[in-house]
Amino acid sequence: MADEQASYRRILRSSSIIGGASVINVAVGLVRIKALAVLLGPAGVGIVGLYTQLMTTASMLATMGVSTVGARQVAEAIATGDARQLATVRKAILWGTLVLAAAGALVVWSLRTVLARYVLGNAEDAALVGWLAVGVALSVAGVAQGALIQGMRRIGDMARLSVYSSLLNTVLGLLILWFCGAAGLTAFVLTAPIVGFLLGHWYVSKLPKIESSTIDIGELSRQWKTLLRLGVAIMGAGLAASFIQLGIRSYVGNHLGADALGHFQAASTISMQYVGFVLGAMGADYYPRLTSVINDKAASVNLVNEQTEIALLLSTPIFLGMIALTPWVVDLL
Repeated sequence: MADEQASYRRILRSSSIIGGASVINVAVGLVRIKALAVLLGPAGVGIVGLYTQLMTTASMLATMGVSTVGARQVAEAIATGDARQLATVRKAILWGTLVLAAAGALVVWSLRTVLARYVLGNAEDAALVGWLAVGVALSVAGVAQGALIQGMRRIGDMARLSVYSSLLNTVLGLLILWFCGAAGLTAFVLTAPIVGFLLGHWYVSKLPKIESSTIDIGELSRQWKTLLRLGVAIMGAGLAASFIQLGIRSYVGNHLGADALGHFQAASTISMQYVGFVLGAMGADYYPRLTSVINDKAASVNLVNEQTEIALLLSTPIFLGMIALTPWVVDLL
């Protein structure tokens, strides 16, 4: 009974930390979108949403699910107390991420004309897509940094990284739009991955140093195989949803215009991003914890049940509230 209560307290504590950060991010995001709408109108909101979704989809493809599996591998190494395995996993994530980030950016840059024609609806935007390749590389590196922090269950660092990134991204992005107007849209989109990468690097540098002993290529290869084998399956599920969102935005923008795309972006933000912060808050700690007890069937079942119960209790009021307030929130955005 005492262990069960302690588990509930731990779930609520981690959820409150990450959830509190998410609430701040929601408020900051609301200010960012509203300011964007005031400065550039609904069309600006829609175009930014399309650019961001294109960069997100490309980043998800380039990451190959390594971020999710990386957090699992780090948590597993910590649970077993194997310092060498932890060092191997961290090095595998580092070098693997460098390769994936470079490959993702190269592919996007090489296909910039094709993507501009079929996604943005104008081949003349190829140069813009080329700049988004930089964002893809930094996004891939950023999610790998997040995997290390999450795997080591640095919940406080995750919350701080999320909040500081959101604040700096908003301030810098809006300053760019204020001085540059519509010409600064590309830079506005790129502020998020740039700020996220720089802050992520700072927090990763504060993690305990890895073992300095030599790790041979065979050990790294085994970790890469595990990361890619599991990561591709995870990537496939996420990529399907991301492609659908990108396709919808592309269709709305090309057939109904930029204003309609802006209204779609506002509705999508409410229904997906803001409501999803509860599950994201709990998943930050739940995934590493589940990994650490996955070989204990009874403990795994208890953790799943506890997490599901907390998820339902916390998310139901938010779902109902957002459904009731959606008409007003869309107009506000």
